[in-house]
Amino acid sequence: MDKAAHDGSDRPLLLIADADSHKRGTLGDALRSAGFRVEPVADLAACMNALKRTRPDLVLVDASLCEHGGAELGRRLRSVSEADTTPIIMLMGHEDISAIAEARAEGISDFMDRTTHPMLVEHRVRSTIESSASLLSLDGDERDPGCASQRPFAGRRELERVIAQVMSFDERVAVLCIAASGKLGAALEPDALQRALDRFSEESPQESPLGMVRVVPTSSEDVTIVVSGIGRLQDVGRLAACVRDSASDPHEGLPDDEPRSVAVGVSTAPDDGSVPAELLNHAREAVSAAARHEGGCVRFHDEALNRWSVARLSLEQDLRSAIANDELVVHYQPKVDIESLRVVGMEALVRWEHTQLGMISPNQFIPLAEETGLIHPIGQWVLETACNQTKRWQEQGFAPVRMGVNLSPVQFRQPDLLEVVRRTLSEIGVDPRWLELELTEGMLMHEVQATLDCLRGLKQLGVHLSIDDFGTGYSSLSYLKRFPIDTLKIDQSFVRDVTGNADDAAIVTSIILMGRGLKLNIIAEGVETESQLELLRVLRCNEIQGYLISPPVPAEQAASLLTRS
Repeated sequence: MDKAAHDGSDRPLLLIADADSHKRGTLGDALRSAGFRVEPVADLAACMNALKRTRPDLVLVDASLCEHGGAELGRRLRSVSEADTTPIIMLMGHEDISAIAEARAEGISDFMDRTTHPMLVEHRVRSTIESSASLLSLDGDERDPGCASQRPFAGRRELERVIAQVMSFDERVAVLCIAASGKLGAALEPDALQRALDRFSEESPQESPLGMVRVVPTSSEDVTIVVSGIGRLQDVGRLAACVRDSASDPHEGLPDDEPRSVAVGVSTAPDDGSVPAELLNHAREAVSAAARHEGGCVRFHDEALNRWSVARLSLEQDLRSAIANDELVVHYQPKVDIESLRVVGMEALVRWEHTQLGMISPNQFIPLAEETGLIHPIGQWVLETACNQTKRWQEQGFAPVRMGVNLSPVQFRQPDLLEVVRRTLSEIGVDPRWLELELTEGMLMHEVQATLDCLRGLKQLGVHLSIDDFGTGYSSLSYLKRFPIDTLKIDQSFVRDVTGNADDAAIVTSIILMGRGLKLNIIAEGVETESQLELLRVLRCNEIQGYLISPPVPAEQAASLLTRS
């Protein structure tokens, strides 16, 4: 028989909701004996009424009370305003385990097997109440993102207050709801979150730093991260992926073959709303959808952005795999003397033949590599591969040709670039005069003095320097005079219509005349027709490069174009 709660006591009040009167009575007796007050109810309606009437310190509710599942149970209970911050532990059976992440996203704080011994239930209840009672205000808090375990669980109002605080500093805010499951009772480790944030910072370009970060645990397996300062949506997606990957790794206490399933739901301001409650709702809807996928995944609230993010994150993972498994290749496109058509140089161009998608354009994966930091290992590998190929051709008896290697803006900004180039040339044994580093105009216009120092250092090594795609960027005559540049490469967009467009012809003529006046070597890119070649000869361009001579080809085919010494 159910016993009434003892009113007037300052002991913690527990609300036990279970349709099984025997279990309700047994568990209630055990918890009373442990010093708790107990309010037993037999159905969901009575539970919601008791929540309003008694405001308990904790709710123990059996999953069977709601025929629509744990997620709906969480929604119904959290709809009671008095239960906004009340910890809710759901008692469940093995058949309910698959719904843990969805239920957590809807406000269930924690989960226990319904067959758990009352003594262990008492321990979990007591620790949960103590954590909830010690909840500290986060206003103005500057805790480290890795200190999630130092914080008790937060309720919805606390979360909304955190979101509002972060939004007061920056209107571009991302809310990430993370739900981890796999082994019942496993916690989302604070160090996993710290690893994710560290990894994101290490792999991000300098212009994509994290702003204010708040990590708010809302249950033993549910954490919300609120972050500002992310100006690009792709960075939000990468951060979410970093969090999921780090948290999905096997952890101490879990078998190696049982990594946790981690779902991440994302909403962003102002795209998904500008009100904290709205952002939180959208992030929880997204994590609920993510939890329905086996193993969990990352989901955005916006469906169009979702499709874009999934495709982009998939491509990033494939690119990481391609780097690790040596799936990238370098092709070589010749540069020829315009009079003799003898090959005088090669340009090394990285290619990626995806195992399922086929050949992926560098215009697609190079920007992705720059955004994720993968450009560093790719760039280093291309430099080493090109230098090794140059040495191999020379050892095979071919006349030396200058090898062009493109530098991305991210590579050019790395502080040790000069040392990386010097060490690579030294270790491979290539004379620096046979290496040409190709830069773009925009790369030279940031931090001009540091750029000048770097270029002078490269020139002192003996490396040649060229400006790629000339005419499409700043085209400042002053930097051509200041910077130690050897070659200008006329962008193919001007060469394409040089024989039929007066403006393009005038631009190409001006670049050639200016370059020759500054004693620079001039290369025309994208030459595809004999008429283009003949006009460039008349204009006294030095070299050409394009499909008229050869497309980029593997090293074996490129060797057939070289001249024997």
